[in-house]
Amino acid sequence: MKTKKRIVMLIDGENIGAKRNGEISRICKERGEVYESKVYHRQKDMATRQWSEECRKSKMKDICLYGGPCKNKVDKKIQEDAKRYMKASDVDEICIVTSDGGFARLKKIAKSSGKKILFIGEKKAPEKLRKAGCFVELK
Repeated sequence: MKTKKRIVMLIDGENIGAKRNGEISRICKERGEVYESKVYHRQKDMATRQWSEECRKSKMKDICLYGGPCKNKVDKKIQEDAKRYMKASDVDEICIVTSDGGFARLKKIAKSSGKKILFIGEKKAPEKLRKAGCFVELK
């Protein structure tokens, strides 16, 4: 019997709206077992409050970053966690949900660690993210 891939889902809550959660979850579950889901956002960002509500309704972890504004604070935390999961033996694939092209460089790191990476994003995602690896566009 073939075992399902173990997937970690990391969502850029500043970049993708909470109304997309159902579609995002469906895409990831089709690829394997999602054993950890995290949504990243800043505490004082009113636009991401809906994600906190989605996290309360589901088993997703709400990663709320505190402190003053800092350029790419959320992106840096997602990338830091993605790199940590790339070293984990119990993770087969990392799903990064964003339309931010800055995440494209993670593909190279994932490849060297033997992990697969899936990017899920919206139509606005730049070409460099789309070409970085497996990319699924949200409808």
